Amino acid sequence: MTAEKKEDLPPWDGQFPSMEEMFLGNKEAIAFIETITRCSHLYDDLIDEDKKIEKDFVHQVMWEIMVGLPMNGFYRANATVLAPVIATGILNWRGANEMEALGNKEELYISHATRYSINDLALLCLVLVGGHKHAAQHARGARLVFQRDTIKHYLQEHDYGLRRQ
Repeated sequence: MTAEKKEDLPPWDGQFPSMEEMFLGNKEAIAFIETITRCSHLYDDLIDEDKKIEKDFVHQVMWEIMVGLPMNGFYRANATVLAPVIATGILNWRGANEMEALGNKEELYISHATRYSINDLALLCLVLVGGHKHAAQHARGARLVFQRDTIKHYLQEHDYGLRRQ
């Protein structure tokens, strides 16, 4: 993965609490979220074929998924509630990709938000580590911390000006 350039960063970058604060210092919850984030990026890059994927990154993510997750106590303790949200996130991401490829401008707007529905996992993890009040307190921040793409960049990336209306 490449480092983000300042002009590519969303305007809310750095304005919200750290992962450590949001997840109440729960290192295993943070490691779980970080693994899912890396896995999501790899999945996206493999399917979109829009970035060079470093072999070391593939090896890292495979290790985290196949070895790290099964050993992660947070994941093991909560797998039955986490897995359906992961499944829904994957299906939403796939639907968003179809909207990008086949849809009109309205579908592109829906796709932009839908492709980030895996972030619902972060909200669920906030509930699991700190309860619903804690999660509600951090819901906006968590959503924006994990939403790394602006609609402007997304529309440019998909060159919507050349697509059908």
